[in-house]
Amino acid sequence: FPNTTLFLSRALHYHYRGVRGGLAARHTSLYPGCLMHDPARSAGRGRPRAGSFRDFAPHALAEGRGLTRELASENGEGLTLQWALHLLEVRSREARIRQPAGTAQLVVGLSGPQVLVGDGDARVPLRPEVVVSERTATLDLSRPGPRGGMPPSTLLTLSYDSSRATPSIHFAHVTGHLHLRPDVRVVVVMRGSITHDDLSLPAKSVLSLEPGSSPYLHGEDARVVLLRVP
Repeated sequence: FPNTTLFLSRALHYHYRGVRGGLAARHTSLYPGCLMHDPARSAGRGRPRAGSFRDFAPHALAEGRGLTRELASENGEGLTLQWALHLLEVRSREARIRQPAGTAQLVVGLSGPQVLVGDGDARVPLRPEVVVSERTATLDLSRPGPRGGMPPSTLLTLSYDSSRATPSIHFAHVTGHLHLRPDVRVVVVMRGSITHDDLSLPAKSVLSLEPGSSPYLHGEDARVVLLRVP
């Protein structure tokens, strides 16, 4: 996998934000104490939030050895999951990631020894920057390398409500200006640096965009992950 170190976790705290115009309320999860930049914006513009990976608290995997960090998520009425973007570090030979019933998942390998997704003969090997879709709430992960001494494997996962339109993960190399599509909700900077409005983000940073945010991004030899949510 490319030499990129990423982590992730499932958030346990939620920030309530009402949506104007009679739409259903949404809940966007943030870690307490997370250093998120939220500058004032002109009326009618969204407010981007930015932070480095270390600003998101790590949590141990429930099944297997490793760590998780949640980078961004959105929940609907009753805190039901709409989507959640995670970074995962796996250290054990096997691990299992469980999400709520009715959840589907996208997963992509980023660095470290290769990981197989699935169980038995249905296992699929993760390849660099190739997204694997799993229409299940449970991810079975295995690492078939030699026992002992293996470095961690790092993955990016997206969990989403399978009854909704499917989000998508894309990779892009940005040198100069990039016009973002309106449905881009998260930009993960894997290497290089980007600038968005008055925000400057180095490698290992996350930019969360609200509807109405500026669509213009400038990169300096940057490799980024784009999360698009219909």
